[in-house]
Amino acid sequence: MSQSTVAGILLILFGIITGGNPRKIWYIAEKWKSKEANGPSAMFALITRILGGVFIIVGALLLLGIVE
Repeated sequence: MSQSTVAGILLILFGIITGGNPRKIWYIAEKWKSKEANGPSAMFALITRILGGVFIIVGALLLLGIVE
């Protein structure tokens, strides 16, 4: 298995996790920065979902061999 195949699979998995559950990503990455925060903002959730989609697209391009 080549490096681009492994990278493509990992990016797709990370994209699914990131895009599918922005609240969990917020909890891991941002919650510790504030005492009073009780959830991600709508903008954070939107950007996280878009980023997850970008990871999935790049992972698919790597698997297809379009990007190396």
